[in-house]
Amino acid sequence: MMKKIYFLLLVLFGLNVNAQIIYIPDANFKAKLLSANSSNSIASIQTPNIFTGSVSIYHKIDTNEDGEIQVSEVQNIKYLDVSRSNINNLTGIEAFTNLIYLNAWNNQLSNVNLLSNLNLKFIDLGSNSINNIDFSQNINLNRINLSSNQLLSIDVSNLSNLKDLSLSSNQLTNIDITSNQNLEQFSAGNNNLTSINLTNNINLNYLNIYVNQINTIDLSMLTNLNWLLLSNNQLTSIDLS
Repeated sequence: MMKKIYFLLLVLFGLNVNAQIIYIPDANFKAKLLSANSSNSIASIQTPNIFTGSVSIYHKIDTNEDGEIQVSEVQNIKYLDVSRSNINNLTGIEAFTNLIYLNAWNNQLSNVNLLSNLNLKFIDLGSNSINNIDFSQNINLNRINLSSNQLLSIDVSNLSNLKDLSLSSNQLTNIDITSNQNLEQFSAGNNNLTSINLTNNINLNYLNIYVNQINTIDLSMLTNLNWLLLSNNQLTSIDLS
């Protein structure tokens, strides 16, 4: 009898976990998630393309149509596009633990917590008001767009898989990318950089650091570079040898 009761409790506990409603305080974010279906490009359980992050099929999130988002309904979501949705707060995104691609471009975000989203490879948070973000747990990131925000600093030193980093139009005075040796595209135009060390970034093929305050730069190690924007700096010397 005790074994049956114990088993029943385990079953009920499992059902409770799977039916757990995710706390999503931002009405616009919740509305966007609820509107996802196979005929729009909001969400997908398909694994995104490893190069582009794109998918070819889309899926409904609120599968039981109860007007709520449960943990069980988001566990298989790998692609999410909530761009241009007037969202102020992404609280609830932490439940999307298998998310690989996140696009929240052009919203009103000032703070984003992605520390639980360990599978993320592609994020687009451009055109928001973010001044700080922690990537310490997101070691799988391959592409980051944080252009047109209010970043004062950013630490990407642990992102060894990073290939594309866009930080243009922020308020950065310094950026360390010496640990990002796989980086192929880097944009940090329209900031307040006074110097940048590129000696370890030998795989760079695209570099955009226009409109800064850089006065000297060493490009001698960038033998793969085929696109360079350096205009509107304070350059007195460039090492190309």
